[in-house]
Amino acid sequence: MHGTGLLLVRRDGALNWFCSRRCFVYMTKHKKDSRRIKWTSFYGKERRA
Repeated sequence: MHGTGLLLVRRDGALNWFCSRRCFVYMTKHKKDSRRIKWTSFYGKERRA
């Protein structure tokens, strides 16, 4: 998916790649926890480790 999406660079240097503006707004403006959303790569990570 080159050329699409949005890259967010946080102050601590963490990179967050979003596939669309809709995903970006959902995660940043609404302050959702990525560990509880199934379509993120962090979903269930704490239980798997």
